[in-house]
Amino acid sequence: MSKLEVLASALILRQTDYKDNDAIILALSEQGEFISLYARGIKKSMSKNAGGLQAMTFSQLTYFEKTKGLHLLKSAKYINSYVKDLNDYDQMMTAFILVEIITNIQRYQVENNPEIYQAITQALSLLNQVDNTLIIAKLLVIVLELNGQKLIADACAKCGDQKVNYISSDYGGFVCYECLVSNDVEVYSLEVMKLFRYVNKTDLLKLKNNDFKDNDLLECLKIIYSFYNTYTGEYLSNIKHFIDVE
Repeated sequence: MSKLEVLASALILRQTDYKDNDAIILALSEQGEFISLYARGIKKSMSKNAGGLQAMTFSQLTYFEKTKGLHLLKSAKYINSYVKDLNDYDQMMTAFILVEIITNIQRYQVENNPEIYQAITQALSLLNQVDNTLIIAKLLVIVLELNGQKLIADACAKCGDQKVNYISSDYGGFVCYECLVSNDVEVYSLEVMKLFRYVNKTDLLKLKNNDFKDNDLLECLKIIYSFYNTYTGEYLSNIKHFIDVE
């Protein structure tokens, strides 16, 4: 085992119990690196590290780096929790979904990317300010873009015409009537089309509720989740809390 001691500021994504008092920790550093840690004894009542290893906690981690397998945790210093002020069940479910979206990235993206860390921490910080479904939809859009699968939401994906009528699964976004392919599209209301554009074009920190109707928000989330599922092959275990999925 390497004796190199590493210091990292990171967001705790997941804690999995292991043996009687130990746990496996998955964290995301500010540099966008997924860190897997073996944390000994944190289930004991006297553990000094337990508070800094709860999911959605931002902590300063010190660990011994291993070239293979799990790194060995030395200490975890609690800095802040993104969910300490959440009392609403839907907000807590949203937080778990946001973390699940980011956790899934490690299966198909190997390079460290600080934008991943920035996206999840910004999304979590908005939980008391912006509609839950809007935040989830936007994070899915960001993840698709980071994965090179940006959705087309400003013009027809095929010909570039500004007058669009449908959302196409084949073309990855808006499509006009002239470029329509049979059985390729679903028909949505004008409000849902506008909302799809809004979610795709608006910066995360500039999102506002804007009096969107709940049904339109849920329909838009369902559309974007369908793209996410199709393009990444990933499923979100908790998404059914908000939308019906097959």
